[in-house]
Amino acid sequence: MHHSGIYTKVQEVIDLDSRYYLVGGDYPRCSKCMIPVCPWSTEVLSQLDPAHRNRFPAVLTTQLALDRKCVTMLKPRTAGNRSSYLQQALEEWFETVHANEILSHLDEMKGVITSTYGRILKLDSTKKLRGHSCADTATWMTNVSNECGQVLNCVLTTGEGAGLEDLCQGIVKRYQDAGEPEPDVIYVDRDGCSETGAPPVLVWFRPWKTKVRLDIFHFMRRFTTGLTTEHHPLYGTFCSKLSGCIFEWDQDDICRLKEAKRSELKKKHAGHALTEAQVLANISSSELARHCKRRTRGVEETRSLIQGLLESMWELTDTSGLRLINPESMERVWETQQKHLTCIQDPPGLDLYTKIGSGLQKGDKVLDVFRCGRGSSSVESFHRHQCTFIPGK
Repeated sequence: MHHSGIYTKVQEVIDLDSRYYLVGGDYPRCSKCMIPVCPWSTEVLSQLDPAHRNRFPAVLTTQLALDRKCVTMLKPRTAGNRSSYLQQALEEWFETVHANEILSHLDEMKGVITSTYGRILKLDSTKKLRGHSCADTATWMTNVSNECGQVLNCVLTTGEGAGLEDLCQGIVKRYQDAGEPEPDVIYVDRDGCSETGAPPVLVWFRPWKTKVRLDIFHFMRRFTTGLTTEHHPLYGTFCSKLSGCIFEWDQDDICRLKEAKRSELKKKHAGHALTEAQVLANISSSELARHCKRRTRGVEETRSLIQGLLESMWELTDTSGLRLINPESMERVWETQQKHLTCIQDPPGLDLYTKIGSGLQKGDKVLDVFRCGRGSSSVESFHRHQCTFIPGK
């Protein structure tokens, strides 16, 4: 063997708590056949005595290498057992350590959670468990969050609305103890108004006099009971137009977005004159929601627009003759929903949008990015997470 230069390949070695790399300084070559040999190949290492060979820190393969401390953990494996058993044992150990580490910070975490407040609260319930086997068990979960998506408290109950007074009074006490003013508005999925007096929600949150509003998503969902089926080809069109009857876009934000989109398209398609229709066609719904604010239209305008929408789509059918609207059901739904038009309007003087970040570059324009605090539907995503980490069918 004689020297033939520097071995250029660096070998990555996986250790228990880190990774390191082996660098071969010499690249030996056979003096007879002139074939280069890897400096840590089996042919080279086998020429060493066991004492020197065991000083080599890792067991190498073609692509990766494993430190000898990791290999030692595999030796107690008996015949018939595979390395996957060690993997499972390590994963179980990591989970236990992680859980114990979290428990050691339990008081700190409780302090952080109970120090969370908000000017817009959202109260929403969902049914988690279903079936005859779930009778008399905690089948409903209710969460209270703020405009930032932070959960102030949650509870599991045997029925919708059951036992929520303690939950709400606990939040009221939290605000009072911290000297925090009561929130500006509370969004709910139901029980947002009452013809006989204060809404039931304010009875739970007494003595607060906060405005209570019905989540518009749930308001719109109630119209689906007046349709023949949600799988009708015109269902998406109906929902989109219904949303347009309730909301209107801020025109200043729309103009800024169109200017930015026009600038962006000019860079991509230099030399082409863009029409207004082409610019609008390239603005996605996600861009509208991110850069433009919306506001409710008011009770009477909303009533008139929804009435016009129902009249325009009352007789529409699909190609098979199936009507979109069930007349008898929709008449009952619309009669009931007109009572809630006041409940879905934005509270006067309250800014529901928060500017986040330093803006987003689009073309040669910088657009503001907004987060909307309206409605309680944002709690629905947390419900999905809860269903994964709370046991139950």
